[in-house]
Amino acid sequence: MIPTYYFFCFNDLFSIIETKDVFPFNINFKVKENKLIESLGRGIYLISFNDQLIYLGSFTPKKNGNVHKVRWAKHVSTLTCRGYNVSLGSVNKWNWFKEEIKRNKIPICFNSFGIDVIAKKSKDNGVVTSLNRIKFAIENKDCFFKKDDLLSALNLNFHFFSFNSLKKCAILSLEKNLIKEFNPPCNFQFDNEKSTATIEHVLKYLKHLNYGS
Repeated sequence: MIPTYYFFCFNDLFSIIETKDVFPFNINFKVKENKLIESLGRGIYLISFNDQLIYLGSFTPKKNGNVHKVRWAKHVSTLTCRGYNVSLGSVNKWNWFKEEIKRNKIPICFNSFGIDVIAKKSKDNGVVTSLNRIKFAIENKDCFFKKDDLLSALNLNFHFFSFNSLKKCAILSLEKNLIKEFNPPCNFQFDNEKSTATIEHVLKYLKHLNYGS
């Protein structure tokens, strides 16, 4: 079978609302309604930034699901380290984050975080960012840690390949093989060798995939 390909840019899917939370965790990436996404079903998705593959995942809902509400909204919050709902999951990771921010001279005032906020950010709240995602955000600090006009810097695109005739186990197997092949920097499996895979390279590979035939 040849998968059906769908493309969405950030502006198709989200709007940016600044909250009263402490910078940088002060953005609500509000989901826009999109009828097409609701009909996509199962598949493999890619997230790209400036035409580079940064994340690859699978979506295998039991019924018709909405991948941009269930997955992509959390991804945008954690990949940018800007979501108001993002946590770091542990005290150690919070302390590491502080040191990395200071080392990279990003103007964040940690004295503005109260004890209760730090406690929340140091726990697992279901929207936990990872070390790889934090490193990616810091590497792109000029884009993601802007206090103003963040929208213009978010050159994030979303790519979905529909595999509705494949079983869940086959899609998960394909996801595993693709991550190994292309080594996206924001997946937890990233092996620390800088990925050179452009989104065009990955798209060409997937568009010519005749999987399961």
